[in-house]
Amino acid sequence: MNKKIASEFAIGLILLLAIVIGGIFWLRNVKEMAALDNELRQAQVSQKDEALVQALKDSRQKAGVENTGNSNSCDAHYFEGVDQFSAWLVSAENDGIVIAIKKSDASKFPTINYQIDEKTNSFNVKLIDPTDKVTAAVKAASAKKPATITLQGYGEVCGQLPLVSLEPATIAFKK
Repeated sequence: MNKKIASEFAIGLILLLAIVIGGIFWLRNVKEMAALDNELRQAQVSQKDEALVQALKDSRQKAGVENTGNSNSCDAHYFEGVDQFSAWLVSAENDGIVIAIKKSDASKFPTINYQIDEKTNSFNVKLIDPTDKVTAAVKAASAKKPATITLQGYGEVCGQLPLVSLEPATIAFKK
């Protein structure tokens, strides 16, 4: 073989091997970067989830949370905290009255599951221990001129309207 052809062939072979080896390392680096990007996205999503959970816990602690301790969403959950709400009567029942709470006051409740009635711009709850004075006040009230009532207990029971009470939850919901 001619020495000149052999050296050109050797240089070409060396360049080809360098390109192949470089390509292998480049592909490996691209895969590692993609894996790191995926881990970073997952970490960001989990941080958002953790922030949401922490915010919910903080809001419940601020309201003086009383929880049954079970994580099942269909278990009853009871919370305590004193706050004033603008309310009016929706209907009277044998074991309490259903009242509408002004939409702006609904965010005071320690839950994210409340359903706002868009027609009346309110949140319906069942007051389990109404006094005659409170009943008269909410009967005389309307959506345009609501009565102000002080609630101390809040309860979520699966498949029912949220329950509220004038007394603390530890007293009202144990009856």
